Amino acid sequence: MKQRKIRLAGAVAAATALSTMTLFSGTLLAAPAPSSITVQEPQIENLDPQAFGPQALLDQGVLFEGLVGYNAKGQIVPKMATHWTHSANGLVWTFYLRKNARWSNGAPVTAQDFYYSWMRMFSPAAPTTVSWYSPMQFVLNGYNYLSGAAKASQVGLKVVNPYEFQVTLAKPEPDFLGWTLLASAMPLYPPDVTKHATNWYTPKYFVGNGPYVVSSYVAGGQIVLTKNPKYVGPTGQFNVGNIHTIKVVPASTVPVEDFLNHSANAVMVTTPSDYKYATSNATLKHDVHFTPAYEVDALAYDKSLTASPLNQYDVRRAIAMSINRLPIANSVLSGMWGPAFAFGPPSWPAAKYEHALPYNVKLARKLLAQAGHPNGKGIPTLTIYTPPVGTLQVSMAESVAAQLKANLNIHCVIHTMAASPYGYLQYGPLQRGIKPGFMIFQGQAVWAKAAAMDMQSINSTWFDMPTSYLDALAQRSIPTYDPFSIKAYGNPTNTSLGITAASWKPLNAGAKAMIKGMNQYIAKQTNPVYKASLIPNPSFQTSWNQFVSAWKAAKTPAAKHLAWVNAWKFVSNEDLYLWEDQHRGPLATHWQILDAEEAASNLKQAAYWGGHIGQAVIQDAYWTPLVYPKLVSLVDPNLKNLTPSPWVWPGFAQLQYATLH
Repeated sequence: MKQRKIRLAGAVAAATALSTMTLFSGTLLAAPAPSSITVQEPQIENLDPQAFGPQALLDQGVLFEGLVGYNAKGQIVPKMATHWTHSANGLVWTFYLRKNARWSNGAPVTAQDFYYSWMRMFSPAAPTTVSWYSPMQFVLNGYNYLSGAAKASQVGLKVVNPYEFQVTLAKPEPDFLGWTLLASAMPLYPPDVTKHATNWYTPKYFVGNGPYVVSSYVAGGQIVLTKNPKYVGPTGQFNVGNIHTIKVVPASTVPVEDFLNHSANAVMVTTPSDYKYATSNATLKHDVHFTPAYEVDALAYDKSLTASPLNQYDVRRAIAMSINRLPIANSVLSGMWGPAFAFGPPSWPAAKYEHALPYNVKLARKLLAQAGHPNGKGIPTLTIYTPPVGTLQVSMAESVAAQLKANLNIHCVIHTMAASPYGYLQYGPLQRGIKPGFMIFQGQAVWAKAAAMDMQSINSTWFDMPTSYLDALAQRSIPTYDPFSIKAYGNPTNTSLGITAASWKPLNAGAKAMIKGMNQYIAKQTNPVYKASLIPNPSFQTSWNQFVSAWKAAKTPAAKHLAWVNAWKFVSNEDLYLWEDQHRGPLATHWQILDAEEAASNLKQAAYWGGHIGQAVIQDAYWTPLVYPKLVSLVDPNLKNLTPSPWVWPGFAQLQYATLH
């Protein structure tokens, strides 16, 4: 297989939106007398890098080093890997590890450690797997291993030798190197994690390969990090600053006070009142720093199953045109947020391709009248769903409601929800009980990757689908087990099913029909990129054969039932995808095509396609961008190289570079 050797400048062109990817050369700073700083971060409940949460701020580069990482300037540089190659077809990636890296107990860091860590992320027994938060989602047979269909030996990971780690992808992924930046891709020390499965990251057992180790840990409380004496970083780089001890404490409700009384060296400012005080205070204003945040809050269609005037194109556009973002950003949020005319801040690469509908009350009223609702006549009271009381999103919703009443005579009520159900409303499927209206949607980019140029905020699965199918989609999406599939194939909770070959008969028939239907749907597609995105590797038939083989290999009735349940889930999930594909309207299909183009692109191309996805949604007024946050921090003037994370967690990242002058 033809290989192409990749050096740094060419390798990362599609991996991040942060900056030009060039190697930052420098020397390792020698630590003077031991120094200590205190930094406020979001509350951290555990330090497992494979559990999605704010611990990523510490795991990614501070406690662990991956194949590549960010340097102090936000550029991608080699860390554990000295270089890498990929095959001409983009499927086989080989990473060559440096031989001088050590775990904090002195053991060498090897390819086997990466293999163990990545396989752990997709182990069928993994309790915390978040599949989209891992490069394993692109690995050959990764998902089939997770579902129990494929054996470990069939997964596209290989330890060629102790310092050569090979990854085979199911499909080419232009942004694959960027995925190896994630905390979930960090190596773990196998003996440590295997022996102490639930508390391996506590000081008594912790073994890491990053610049710092855990010396004190309280779940949800203070975490103390100290320099790792065994750490060896890559040559030619500035790898760690001169801070001996970093105390990480949960973010406070009074961060400005904490900063003023010197109980913290670095804090995030999170409320408009604190922002106004900090920026106007003569003592503090010179210590205030601004960083772009990759987030946008939007007024989003709320997934209600109840038919309403919001199903009308002109009604949605009228509402979008009647909202003035400027008073929300400047008055309601005191200038701490900026007006959003795209799905991201002005610096977001896709933003230049997006243009919000203009604020035009006269035209909005005309559109509303054209739709048969002059002066709001016939439009029921709309509900605007928000996160809990006291959050900024409630204030945004109140401003939107006031503008809709003043400009279009549309009445709204605010419905606050607890964080968990609100998150499910945002990112979950269609739900019964949701009233017609909107939600204040928080779209965030979890990391810089090509396929996130639409801010990960747009899910058009249920858009442009006939109303008569929406309730059926809700039924299929919400339960643990799809009731349509239960009726067709049997109930997975019945432990007597799947043990005999005879009980497989309905599922076998369903698999055959599903495979035929999916292949027929794929064959009809004319867009080559979208078509390629639909073709699985392994094929539907190969995956099904793997499920059947796993059942045949099972030795006990319980194991056979579990194998049948895994096969049931495979058929049921693909049934749902096929059903959605068959009933999706032309507009939503167009968005799916744009999404496929984005995912298959390098960074520059993905920004173009992501921008077009965002613009399509803006034009149809399913989402209306409102405001984007400005990350505001207070940092001790003697503390350098401390940067707020622009991603989903409002804290500080890459603490290993912090330096006191």
